[in-house]
Amino acid sequence: IVDSTTLEMVTDWSPFRGGDDESDDDEPMGFITVASSNESGQIIVALRGGTLVYLVVENKNSKPTISKVKSVTLEREISCIDLRPFESTSISGDDSMDVDGNGTSRSLDRSQLVAVGLWDDFSVRFLDLNESSNTLDQLLRINLGRSVDANIGSDAEEQAADSGQHMMARSLCLVTMESQSTNSTSAVNNSTSSSNKVDMLFVGLGDGKCISFGVSQPESSSDEWLVHSRKEVSLGSQGIHLVPFQHGARACVLATGDRPTIIYLTGGNSGSNSNPKLCYSTISLTVEDDDEDEGHASHKNISVNVATPFRSSLLFSSTNKNTSSLCVADENTLRLGMIDDIQKLHVTSYKLGMTPRRIAHHEAGRVYCVGCIGGAGESAQIGGEANMGNCVRFFDDSTFEEVNRIDLEPFEMILDVTSVSLCTSSNTSGENYKPFILIGTAYSYPDEDEPSQGRVLVVECNSGESGNLKSDDEDEMVTRCVRHVTQMPTRGGVYSITPFYGGTVMITVNSKTHLCKLNLGDNGIGELKLVGAGHHGHMISLYCKSLAGERSSKGGSSRGKQLAIVGDLMRS
Repeated sequence: IVDSTTLEMVTDWSPFRGGDDESDDDEPMGFITVASSNESGQIIVALRGGTLVYLVVENKNSKPTISKVKSVTLEREISCIDLRPFESTSISGDDSMDVDGNGTSRSLDRSQLVAVGLWDDFSVRFLDLNESSNTLDQLLRINLGRSVDANIGSDAEEQAADSGQHMMARSLCLVTMESQSTNSTSAVNNSTSSSNKVDMLFVGLGDGKCISFGVSQPESSSDEWLVHSRKEVSLGSQGIHLVPFQHGARACVLATGDRPTIIYLTGGNSGSNSNPKLCYSTISLTVEDDDEDEGHASHKNISVNVATPFRSSLLFSSTNKNTSSLCVADENTLRLGMIDDIQKLHVTSYKLGMTPRRIAHHEAGRVYCVGCIGGAGESAQIGGEANMGNCVRFFDDSTFEEVNRIDLEPFEMILDVTSVSLCTSSNTSGENYKPFILIGTAYSYPDEDEPSQGRVLVVECNSGESGNLKSDDEDEMVTRCVRHVTQMPTRGGVYSITPFYGGTVMITVNSKTHLCKLNLGDNGIGELKLVGAGHHGHMISLYCKSLAGERSSKGGSSRGKQLAIVGDLMRS
């Protein structure tokens, strides 16, 4: 034990001598391999040979001393242990190192158990720390495999080993996690529906996997410890070390490795029908690798070997208490950083019933334009994919409700979809721009090696919100609609479409690159025409991009050079 102010040693304990003055055991016990402790003064040390020793810090004559309580020898070497207590009540503060020395009030609740993982053993054990017993009795044995129930006996463990489930624990973490308000669905069941806190056990494996369990504490002396809701996630290919820390009022776990990840709980609050759900958020750790020979910097990902939370106002501002400071280290560098916010990408799936081929978002019309390949019918026997009833479907970008659908002709397949703003007219007051969706297609006939025909479809879609769009009844707003404005036939497949300067658009047709301009009449009928002779000389022009974006394409026809790049099948 070291004094945090003077950095002087106060007392110590060694396995090579008796644990305390009252002990008659003077046998050397071996080298310490792993250790764990908590703030209540509990210490667990693992010694070479599979011996586990339980120690406590006591005050004798106003001086802290380390006393041995009990020990046990297990059948294998110990790989990892964790002594972090589950929270019985809500507390403030966290378990970070307080560099400033201004620590907040912390829980002194003692842990009722210790989690132990062994080498060449495919389970995690809970051992009892109750001082009423003279030995560290086993409370629960948890199988890490899938085919056998988590709460196992010796016969089930042999069955798991014979089935090839060789998963050894490299790191353990006991933590009470509190969920935040969300509408997520459940992956972890809370044993007490009235509380937002869930007791969890995390197990880090040597192959980059992390296994989590929900832990149910016994409500009476006759009940047993149980685990449930097993979940296994691959977080990389290197061994994982689990580090608990506090992010604001939320308890989180940092999993180190080649893809360092923060694990936290969300959902399951009172008044919600959803149960808590574990979420995994990858930390972005990239640095610039300077190459003096080539004179440029490249980015590389960082693999984290060890990490710990800490707090210091000397390095980071302490005004924002919701931020967390972390110290991470790889093979040769120690880095200090902060976690500003933990974000999760939420994914919503919508079944199309068809195979999507191209997609584009049309912001002005608030729709997703999806080019799809229809189901194979009798007409699909000749021509394969190109004759499966291809179509273009339009979906609302918030509700995914289908707004409209355009069916393509037989043997016509979609090659590109792009949302652009085109110049429809020019006058003394300036140029008028309107948003459109351009669709490039090709007719893929079975007897042609290269398409000889294609089309560019110009589609307009309104969002249904503009007050300028009125129906015949002036009191009623126009509903969502997709209107086919015009089309332009081409002598080949339209592989790529990109916006260009001055409200024009550039397309690639087989080996040619053309510039197109839309002329729109007062009656809404338009015509898409080629401008100039275009560019020839490629094999097949698959892609084209220009420096003109949504903003620079408007009114930027006279600013600097107007450049575009073309990606060819053979050369670019």
